[in-house]
Amino acid sequence: MIVRLSGKLDFVGQDCVHVTIGEMTHELLVPAADIPFLQTKIGQHVAFFTLQYLEGNPSFGSLAPKMLGFLRSDDKDFFDLFTTVKGIGTRKALRAFSIPTSEIAAAIALKDVRKLTSLPTVGKRAAETIIAELHGKVDKFAVGHGAP
Repeated sequence: MIVRLSGKLDFVGQDCVHVTIGEMTHELLVPAADIPFLQTKIGQHVAFFTLQYLEGNPSFGSLAPKMLGFLRSDDKDFFDLFTTVKGIGTRKALRAFSIPTSEIAAAIALKDVRKLTSLPTVGKRAAETIIAELHGKVDKFAVGHGAP
């Protein structure tokens, strides 16, 4: 499994980047919150902490390998935890990460349903489920945001 990847940033899209290492270019899906920063780094050397998963429907034999890229290891760890919540899949979580993970963690620690429902793909019921399942588990990710 690839756990870290670094190379030249060639392209930044709405939800993905292309990183070239030697003669091989990798596509990584990235959190929405990182896109503005990454747009300033095109042509430069970047490093990502990575997760891999299979996307598709195994019943139809249509599974495609995907790779996620995170600029910080804490973001990757928080993503792993966030996707344990019932009803929160990989794509939904990536879209929800439109603000820094420390702010999302602080909202969970402070039981701030309003802040969570402001995230793309997160409705009131999902926000309540996230708080119920993760409250007390995210404090280390919320440092500096008024969380316990």
